[in-house]
Amino acid sequence: SYGISRERDWLRYRETFNARSAGLAEALKEELESYQIAINSVKSFIEGSEKVTDKEFAIFAGTLMRNKPEILSIDYILGMDAVQRVLWELQNGLSVSDMDESGALRRAPYRSGYMVLDLGYPEEVGTAFKGLDLKTYPTISRILSKVAASGSEEALCDVAIISPDGANRKGCIIIVPVRQISDRVRSGDAAPAAGYVLAALDTDMVLARLADRAEKAGMLVRVESME
Repeated sequence: SYGISRERDWLRYRETFNARSAGLAEALKEELESYQIAINSVKSFIEGSEKVTDKEFAIFAGTLMRNKPEILSIDYILGMDAVQRVLWELQNGLSVSDMDESGALRRAPYRSGYMVLDLGYPEEVGTAFKGLDLKTYPTISRILSKVAASGSEEALCDVAIISPDGANRKGCIIIVPVRQISDRVRSGDAAPAAGYVLAALDTDMVLARLADRAEKAGMLVRVESME
């Protein structure tokens, strides 16, 4: 009868929708996890190396970002005290810096602790801001302190990010702690963080990629701002 036919059509539609929804959810999960894997690969690269040079970091990060263009930048932030600052400056032939009120770089005054940009990619950013103390930036400093206290990664989203092409974009900053080789797990205790991998993601590009995967799964997804 007509009623039975309509019911069968509805059941087939519901089964198809559920199957596509499950496939979409899995695809989106895989896509999001791929960024986490990419960023954690930088952490593993640094943790597995005695010393990472600017060139080695540029090659590794550059290859990664070519495969994941949604990642706008990758930096390694090194935590240090006043004594370690002096050693870092001698080794690198640079001064630890911060910015004055006009935005110009200057030699940072001595203080108890620093969060210094040690390695960065794109190269022009890493070179221009190598040695910059991010502890003087309240927003970044707060999330770095939170990661230091928790020992786990954190994300800060809906922030203004300047992309390599100079454009202002909305994005997310993901920070992952990096452990010291000499202080690796002993007796099951977590090692203290020696530094932090900081990655900036272009939110619009990430959402566009997720929407593309949804479309390939047979579903139309529209992303709209809630502002």
